[in-house]
Amino acid sequence: MAFAATLYLNTKVALMDIDPELVRRYWENTCSPQERKQVEQWLSAGEPDEVYPIGDDMDETQLRQTLWPQAIPQGQPSKRSDRRRRLNLLGYAAAALVLCTSCWAIWFSGILQPDQREISPSSYQSVTAHPGKKLQITLSDGTVVHLNSGSTLRYPLGFGQRRRHVLLEGEAYFEVAKESRRTFVAETPHIKAYVLGTSFNVSDYPDAPACGLVLESGKVAVVGGGHADTLVLHPNDRVEFSAGQVSMAQVDAADYIGWHHNILRLPDITLRQAIPLIERWYGVKITVSPASLADLRIKASFENATLQKFAADLSYLMNFHYRIANDALHLYR
Repeated sequence: MAFAATLYLNTKVALMDIDPELVRRYWENTCSPQERKQVEQWLSAGEPDEVYPIGDDMDETQLRQTLWPQAIPQGQPSKRSDRRRRLNLLGYAAAALVLCTSCWAIWFSGILQPDQREISPSSYQSVTAHPGKKLQITLSDGTVVHLNSGSTLRYPLGFGQRRRHVLLEGEAYFEVAKESRRTFVAETPHIKAYVLGTSFNVSDYPDAPACGLVLESGKVAVVGGGHADTLVLHPNDRVEFSAGQVSMAQVDAADYIGWHHNILRLPDITLRQAIPLIERWYGVKITVSPASLADLRIKASFENATLQKFAADLSYLMNFHYRIANDALHLYR
């Protein structure tokens, strides 16, 4: 089991300026005896105020092997009874296991702490992909954002010291550059996603009845929809928030991210549900008559299709007629 974690640091003690890289080497068991002593003195100093990442890909077995040698006394055998030693060892093992199983929660709670060094959203840049258009933006850390039609991304020209934060309204596909020290936070009006390095798609349009996130690779922690619980997603997991409800399912991520390859997928939905997608995709206004046409279901994909080609194919599949005039598409029988 691989995971991300954060080590809480105490900034009130004399060792407040300890190098985070030294802490990392300590957990990886690669520091010198003198460095080990420095970190252990610092660890025993009190309650934490700061957080630093331990690592985003440390294996549970590796962490156990790293923690337990520090927990077991070195040198000459102790005069304590075997029973006492066994109890101590069990205690250390239990502590290590708790750390292994709860590190995602620790990491997540740590990055929620306010940091005055972070950049205020009031100074963020803003870019919008207007209906019928798509944009690709490369952020200062190397993260690539594919912005879908009718979407707006707000981001700083340079990120803060502890996190990389962006604001999204609409839909975007993120290819997050991997950084173990700075968490990437993608925030929409109803969703917050926390990652170190991964690729995922998030959709939260103001006129949509639901919002959701689907993970293509890596791991992501998600909160949203007014729920306090943190959800951890793995590849091909999808979470949806709708009307105060939350649902998770295993899906094919390709069905949700094809749009940034210019593939419009209508995944077995009604025409009524598809109309907002089509309007944003082509930048047109759609009308239907009679109104009952909107209840027809459609499951299809359209790759690199112009509006004319899309309308022709759609009308053939659903057995109705179409008319294009200016920026309007009329579907009728």
